[in-house]
Amino acid sequence: MNIECDGKVYNPLGGGSYVFEKDITNFLLQKFSKNNIVISIGAQPNSSPHFGTLIVFSTAFSLAKK
Repeated sequence: MNIECDGKVYNPLGGGSYVFEKDITNFLLQKFSKNNIVISIGAQPNSSPHFGTLIVFSTAFSLAKK
């Protein structure tokens, strides 16, 4: 089977990716006036972990460290 591709990538619109493209930490710090922020994450038990799960966990730990 031969599948042709035009080589272009079409990113979906929406979500927070455009808002937080440059710096999510400064955006969040402007929104909160608390000294401590709790970040909660979790994996859904109905499927195996996948790349999306790794991204969520990596982002949460990186954001918490910063």
